[in-house]
Amino acid sequence: MLKQGDLVMLVCPQGKRYVRKLRDGETMQTHFGVLEHKALLQAGYGEEVRTHLGHPFRNVSGILSGVLSHAGAAPSNRIDDLFQDDPPLPPSHES
Repeated sequence: MLKQGDLVMLVCPQGKRYVRKLRDGETMQTHFGVLEHKALLQAGYGEEVRTHLGHPFRNVSGILSGVLSHAGAAPSNRIDDLFQDDPPLPPSHES
């Protein structure tokens, strides 16, 4: 389990990465919705947390070295591997 002050790297299926220091009661604003730090604190390394819009993010802080050590894999393939069991997301309507 994570604790306050832990530094985490979160990845969405599109490959965007976010590094944050966790603080209970705070939120993380993204184009994919809001993530509550409380939910991240309750999740473990490698677990998925969804924004208020339902977009999945995965905490890769604890497994990052394993993901990056796959020799010969394209970066997008490594990110896709993290979300292989998730259903596809609907198209984004960002402007």
